[in-house]
Amino acid sequence: MTEPLSFRFPAPVFYFSLPDFMDYLAFPLRIDPIGRVGRSSGAEENLLRLLKIMLVTPARGWPGSENFGVRDALAELPFKFNLRQETVKRINESLRELGIDWVEAKTIEIDPSGDAYEPVYVFTLFYKGKGIERLQIR
Repeated sequence: MTEPLSFRFPAPVFYFSLPDFMDYLAFPLRIDPIGRVGRSSGAEENLLRLLKIMLVTPARGWPGSENFGVRDALAELPFKFNLRQETVKRINESLRELGIDWVEAKTIEIDPSGDAYEPVYVFTLFYKGKGIERLQIR
């Protein structure tokens, strides 16, 4: 009997030093004008972008998570009180599925001073180690 063929590949050689840490990448990933991956100022900026994406994504609009999109629920928020808590629950479940455990949405409201055709949503967020913060999202 013959032995099965096996191949051994040498370990990769890096001709540059790998950083000890990486800054936050902009979400969604963006390429700047000179071809580098765009960076954000931090996790909170990425959270804001992620929440904006969630607000415009329809229910079950992302195959990776059934809870991700909340666009359909937003139109009915003024009329159904229980829908607010259900929407907050879905947002929190999506955040946990993505491994974001350092923040939790507590409430979502529609800013009464906003435009009826382009509403402004006000989130009350609880940051672990930082406390409660209100955030407006257009």
